[in-house]
Amino acid sequence: MLSSLIQRSLYISTETVLLDSNGLLLDLSYWLSSDDAISLEQVLKLPGGILVAEGGMGKTSFLSQLRDLLKNQGVNLFKLGEYAEDPAGLREDIKAAKNNCGGVFLFDGLDEAEKLYGVIVREARLFPSEFIVWISSRDCPAIRNLQDELKFQTYNLAPLSKEDIIELARIHNINGNAFVQEAEQQGILPLCAKPLGCNLAFSVYKENNFIGITQTDIWEKGIEKLCDENYGGRRGILSPTAYSLKDVISCVSWISLALSLTHKNFIWTENHSSTPTQGLGISDLYFGSFTPDIIQVAIQRGVFRPIGDGRIQFSHNMYQDYLAAKGFIHFIPHHNWKAILVSPDNTFILPQFVGIDTWLAVYDEDFRFFLTGLQPELLLRSIDAITSVGADEVCIEILKRAHQLSYKQ
Repeated sequence: MLSSLIQRSLYISTETVLLDSNGLLLDLSYWLSSDDAISLEQVLKLPGGILVAEGGMGKTSFLSQLRDLLKNQGVNLFKLGEYAEDPAGLREDIKAAKNNCGGVFLFDGLDEAEKLYGVIVREARLFPSEFIVWISSRDCPAIRNLQDELKFQTYNLAPLSKEDIIELARIHNINGNAFVQEAEQQGILPLCAKPLGCNLAFSVYKENNFIGITQTDIWEKGIEKLCDENYGGRRGILSPTAYSLKDVISCVSWISLALSLTHKNFIWTENHSSTPTQGLGISDLYFGSFTPDIIQVAIQRGVFRPIGDGRIQFSHNMYQDYLAAKGFIHFIPHHNWKAILVSPDNTFILPQFVGIDTWLAVYDEDFRFFLTGLQPELLLRSIDAITSVGADEVCIEILKRAHQLSYKQ
């Protein structure tokens, strides 16, 4: 096994995973003892399957682990992005590998080369029953078509747990317990639920132990990395898009804003006429330069995760709140914010928007001043907001508000 990797676990995509408030896997030992968890040892006994996970979750690393652990069975790892314009080459290489007694076939990144779906289906149908076949992809039409054709079981990668993060920190020569404690205080543990975000946080922590850098700075860097195809150099080279990172983040912010304002739970990627009540279809998100093409690109980035049957949602509520706040700043005139976010009698922030309001208070001084007078306790959700106002002043305002409420009662 690769020494720089931890053992990950899977679960069947139709099942649910118990997560803590930060989006981390809740209690690793309890999870691995449950019937829902599929440990790496159990994975090695499976006949294969389809691995669907969003960007940053570690699909490629997981297939690399399988390659190393199954090497005695003749492993063939195909990075599909390298065959995007060469389906005939993929077909010939699969046939050659099969003839050389390779019994394990790992296909990484169907979403990078969706046109290869037909080649994989045709060749996989000819494999002997004892062959092990794994296909990894982000959620996309090609992988759903392949699911229908091959009837393989579909699995998801479980998020990292605190125990995973501590072990990864040790591998990076970082005190894991100290890192988790500091990350929790900074409010950035939700970024660490995925290996990509975790590695970003490690790099920042190594530089300065989070000293001299704000919570907002870390979140901005983290969201940027989760949205960046070129991070790590792999996908950007194999499947470049016509959209800049700035374009994608702007589109992701718009999607988050649309979901928040319509009170919908997910994006529906199938036929618009069958959009569930709690979903927004792709066409519902069209706006200005946000065409179907860039929306499809945006929803494949690491801030989202597939939840099955064509549904996509944000990997964590804090991602959505942060990006929705960015959406407010960029797409909604400042003078309209209160009308949307505050109760009709102007006495409290609407509960569904409290996460967004906290981020707006960080970025906008006028709104921070307004929130300090209306609901100062919300500022306690952000270190940066407290720092900007002053901890003493926040406490005084909270006491004032408590006194006013008790007087009214």
